[in-house]
Amino acid sequence: MARTTAYILGGAAGAYLLAALGLFIIQRDILYHPTPVLAHDYPVEVVASGGDQVRIIVLNEGQEQALIYFGGNGESALRSAQWMEGMLPQHTVYLMNYPGFGGSEGEPTEAALFAAADVLFEQVVKRHSRISIAGRSLGTGVSAYLASKHDQIDRLVLITPYDSIEQLAAARYPMFPVHWLLLDRFDSAKRAPKITAPTLLVAASDDRVVPFGSTKRLLQAFRPGLASLVVIPNTNHVNISDTDAYRENLRHFIGSTPNG
Repeated sequence: MARTTAYILGGAAGAYLLAALGLFIIQRDILYHPTPVLAHDYPVEVVASGGDQVRIIVLNEGQEQALIYFGGNGESALRSAQWMEGMLPQHTVYLMNYPGFGGSEGEPTEAALFAAADVLFEQVVKRHSRISIAGRSLGTGVSAYLASKHDQIDRLVLITPYDSIEQLAAARYPMFPVHWLLLDRFDSAKRAPKITAPTLLVAASDDRVVPFGSTKRLLQAFRPGLASLVVIPNTNHVNISDTDAYRENLRHFIGSTPNG
């Protein structure tokens, strides 16, 4: 009987370790869903990051103000360009195809996304007097990273944002030691106290990908009075950008003056 119990326990332990190993191996396949290369007529700027060529779609070239946009997991920069076209006519808009996405070279990792964002910002800051940053879902982690490094950011918008990927993963896989397994953490809550730009968090009322508690924890991590939250009713994580209320909030907040 004791030997049988030991076999059962040993088998269960082995299965658990194999499952944890499998999760460790495929974690970036879960986190990143690269988008394909799609033909379009928008201007494209190519920046070099770590030896890789990263493709940036550019709207409204030559404006004094700029917006840098970092999309969500699996969100096509081209699709984002299509719904953003004409929304901010006084801003040049830069939409990044992450490494491994949309024809950009390289592999998507937290370090690679951050490095590409750094290179793009270095280019944009040379051309524009006012720079705002917006990110959606996965891109909120990239946006928070960039905003935490630069105090000249004019506005920051975080759409369906999380406090950290680690917290989301821990809630989704409570049976595994996520803290030890995770490679890419995107810890926006840790960076929030360093951000100086007025910030708008935009949440969906029925977001089943990023729980509202995660967004609320991020909001609370900012300096008092710096960040505000808008919840768009009757929306989820995917369709939030299809609503007029969502686009109007972005247009109003990004288009407002520094003291407005």
